[in-house]
Amino acid sequence: VNELAEEYKLLENIEQLNNGWIACSERLPKEYDTVLLCAKNGMVFQGRRCIEFGHHRYNLDGKFFILWDNDIIAWQPLPKPYKEGE
Repeated sequence: VNELAEEYKLLENIEQLNNGWIACSERLPKEYDTVLLCAKNGMVFQGRRCIEFGHHRYNLDGKFFILWDNDIIAWQPLPKPYKEGE
């Protein structure tokens, strides 16, 4: 349990260092989780990772536009929604 806690703390520190971005080379988002995606060209999208025919693809903003795994370099969880008065 202590080893898992230390590993989680290390991952949390890495995410904070990269402004919340997680390199795809380090870890991929869970399949079908909606996350923010950063492409090689620096553009940021909201999308979901899908595995089809053994390939990782990203469905962007609920549309059928798909990027291949090597087009995406980093991702991060979506921020919590805005709540008035907080």
